[in-house]
Amino acid sequence: MTEPKPIRTHVRGTGLAIEIDRPETLGALDTECFDLIESALEQARTSSDLAWVAFFSRQPRGFCAGGDVRRLYKDHAATGSFDAAERFFETEYRVDQLVWDFPKPVIALTHGITMGGGIGLIRGASHRVVAPDSVLAMPEISIGLYPDVGATFFLHPIPSPARELVAYCGARFGAAEALDWGLATHCIEASRTDEVLGLLERSPWEGSPHDTRIASEVLDPLSVRPGARWDRIPKPIAALFERADSLRPAALWDEAARIGHPLLDPLLSGSPISACLIHEQLRRGARLSRTQAFEWEFQLSMACLRSGDFFEGVRARLVDKGSAPSWRYRNPSEVPASLLASMLGHGMT
Repeated sequence: MTEPKPIRTHVRGTGLAIEIDRPETLGALDTECFDLIESALEQARTSSDLAWVAFFSRQPRGFCAGGDVRRLYKDHAATGSFDAAERFFETEYRVDQLVWDFPKPVIALTHGITMGGGIGLIRGASHRVVAPDSVLAMPEISIGLYPDVGATFFLHPIPSPARELVAYCGARFGAAEALDWGLATHCIEASRTDEVLGLLERSPWEGSPHDTRIASEVLDPLSVRPGARWDRIPKPIAALFERADSLRPAALWDEAARIGHPLLDPLLSGSPISACLIHEQLRRGARLSRTQAFEWEFQLSMACLRSGDFFEGVRARLVDKGSAPSWRYRNPSEVPASLLASMLGHGMT
């Protein structure tokens, strides 16, 4: 029996619906998935018969948990090579940028768990739909990475101290926050996904720039205002992150340890190298265009593979599950400036 493809495409009138179907990984995407998505997007981009694209998933727990980094760890452990991981990041970032630059409306219908690479996949869509049950996060510090997939560009507009809480601590946020920060454009119950796809299919698409308005006319009447997931950020944490730009990573880490709030635990238990990289990412990210951000992130991700804590973080958190990572350094004060300089490389001067 032929195994079902993890990415399925459905022609819906003049549109192409791309379905993520990997429930065994919570929708986490590997290189094959991104190859299939890229092929589908190219089909829709070049076809005069297709006027719009939609992403969706019927997985009960969520849309996409990110990239399948466990697969990267297993490939590296078996071969000692970085080739598979390099191709994964290269393909993922290329697909993300294809969505950003897509010349036709892209409607991303998300729900539940949507994290890391799942946010990166849909952030460039013209219409970004979350659901009242959405749980979003960029938790890369816990696996020795940093918020990538264009986050250097798209996290910057989030106001402090929320931006720092998301980046340093992988704090989970909901539909209301996603709407307030511009990460989402609409909030629609996941149970209405088929209804939305049907309405899109029956809409009078023109094959013109006006099609963006047509998509909005479908979604606007269905959108609801969700309740906020976050309460007020505790004052000591807010005060810390509002001046994070003026602090060195070691001082930021030490102050977080002194405060001792559970919200800060992911920073304190995360990779010290990653904490230093995130500090630079947030401090200088506003200087980079979106294209420059992706170019720099690819170089930084390659450095994380070779010189950082990435594979150790994935092993401990996602493969062995529950074991404490053996980070290269105990805290940011021990991370050599020469290592950071070599990892940060070009694009951050």
